[in-house]
Amino acid sequence: MTIDESTPTLRRPGLDTQSASRWHRALPDDLAALLHNAHADEREALGPQRRAAYLLTRQVISGLLRAGYPARLVATELGVRSESIRTRAQAGWIRLSDIAALTGLEQDELARRCVANDAVVEDGRLFSDELVRILSAPATSADVPETAGGR
Repeated sequence: MTIDESTPTLRRPGLDTQSASRWHRALPDDLAALLHNAHADEREALGPQRRAAYLLTRQVISGLLRAGYPARLVATELGVRSESIRTRAQAGWIRLSDIAALTGLEQDELARRCVANDAVVEDGRLFSDELVRILSAPATSADVPETAGGR
């Protein structure tokens, strides 16, 4: 084995290094707002709503980590340690209505983005792994169907 073969690579297979950075240096404002809104809802909710808000924050964190944002960066946004971000991340299905409430986007716009980007939506829910990709997608025109169906 040569030194080159034993050196770990930090790049994912198929990653387009010209258009995407593996190590993001800053959380875009819209994603930071999404994270802060989810965290604020969690702190303000009571009873069963608090449990749901806590899960939603975990799924937002998971979506950010899955998109390649480092735990250190997400932790800095929330003022916590990186270890707590890694342990809180939990992938899962997020209702489009919850995403709309946290982002200020219309639910129909989110559904159009999902359709335009071939994201699977089941029962009005999007999997957290697709969250950043859909929110980063450009706004769609109204001529795309308003409902997102599953594959």
